[in-house]
Amino acid sequence: MSAALEGAQMDDGHLHALPSTTKDGTSRSTTLTVLTGLPGTGKTSTLIRLLQEHQAAGRDVKLYLSAENSLLTQRPNVVAGGRMGCRNPKLSFTISEVLKTDQAIERLVYAAPGSVAAFDEAQYFQPQIVPSWIAAANRGVHVIVSTPSASQRAALSAKAIQLTDLNVPCAACGKRKSTVVIYKENLAQPTQVCGSCESDHYERTVAQLLNDVRESEPFKGENRTYQPFYDLPMKGWTFVRGDSPARFEIIRSALSKYPYIKVDPTNPGREYTYVDVGCCSGFFCDAFTTHGFSSTGVDVTKHFIDWAKRVALLKRQSIRYLQEDAEKFLTSSNSQFDVTSSFATIQWVMAQRNYNAGVNCFKALFDRTRHVCIVEMGYSTEDIYKTKILDRPTEIDKDWVLRIMNEHGNFAHIDFYPAGHLGIWRDIFVGYKKMPADKPVSPAIDWSSGLRSRARRAVRRLVEKTRRRTGNGS
Repeated sequence: MSAALEGAQMDDGHLHALPSTTKDGTSRSTTLTVLTGLPGTGKTSTLIRLLQEHQAAGRDVKLYLSAENSLLTQRPNVVAGGRMGCRNPKLSFTISEVLKTDQAIERLVYAAPGSVAAFDEAQYFQPQIVPSWIAAANRGVHVIVSTPSASQRAALSAKAIQLTDLNVPCAACGKRKSTVVIYKENLAQPTQVCGSCESDHYERTVAQLLNDVRESEPFKGENRTYQPFYDLPMKGWTFVRGDSPARFEIIRSALSKYPYIKVDPTNPGREYTYVDVGCCSGFFCDAFTTHGFSSTGVDVTKHFIDWAKRVALLKRQSIRYLQEDAEKFLTSSNSQFDVTSSFATIQWVMAQRNYNAGVNCFKALFDRTRHVCIVEMGYSTEDIYKTKILDRPTEIDKDWVLRIMNEHGNFAHIDFYPAGHLGIWRDIFVGYKKMPADKPVSPAIDWSSGLRSRARRAVRRLVEKTRRRTGNGS
């Protein structure tokens, strides 16, 4: 456990919550403890020690985890009776229940004063649980919350609830307080660093990635690749699909008028899912993840998937990338995604296998779409495909795509964006399972939040560069 704790007292190795402070500056006792901090700073180990202390004192202790996000529930230990562990192999605690927010609120309502209700990975519960945490604590329930979401922290702060922030020094320089984590191998092994060291790591990692891309076929030795990386500096590079930002703008516009998807990046407890079949190096998965989706990318080309994974690790993103054949992926499961896409991929299934294999891919793609499906298709009238898909019974063109979507997609409405719109290279079709609005609806996806975070990162890196040049550290 870190010795550099803010908002907590250390006594003989035990952590005790301080009284919370009200807005008028007075203090009142509370049984609500909120643990925050970077990954790997000891939040879960601190939580486990607190639970063990309460249990040793004879209190009834319950540990709850959320059932509302696959990033958590896919872990094999996250079940009732499973053991919640931490980086200290000697520390673990039994999970009481894995449940949804409304169920957790009910448990809090009936919790007896003096009992303990703990919530690890609390960010995966909905924000409306916050008043129930506070109400239970005011009744004398010992409520312990670890890793609240941004929206939960805001709600707690609005009620003047004190947060206990666990922190460690920068693991790289040892001189400054850590403010961010980096991942070098996988998302299970965070390294806590300061902003200056993170900036150095970012620049080195991007430089190495772009060098590896430059040395890869089919454009070896050139600053050229198939599509850009989302939100990575690539000045001086050219792309086969330089229209990727325009294609994403079309998707953004389409989803902004679909009232059944309301993504809030500050609330990971409500999970919306996205899959891109034929994801290349991950531009669209990265973009969707930046704006709050849980993304999956599938591509048969190894180096595309490798590059995408490296970018995700650099950006601290949990994106599931699979090196897999499109037809195999689509037809091997019936699990659904809220939003699906396939950009100029299924015509290659037809060219390399047969026409019917491609039609089956579309049927499976539509079946696995819960809400919105984005389709781009290479037409048989294009020079590159004229001599391919030789068993096609008819030309594959705009009318063919519309017919396939209408016959097999069960879409309430299909939007059509012609090649040339916003500079896109090919036609794009957007199928909606429910009727969209005629214009953007509110509330809807706050797509600007991603732009704001990108701006903040750019400013932070500029500041760190200036500090290094002038020798003014922080």
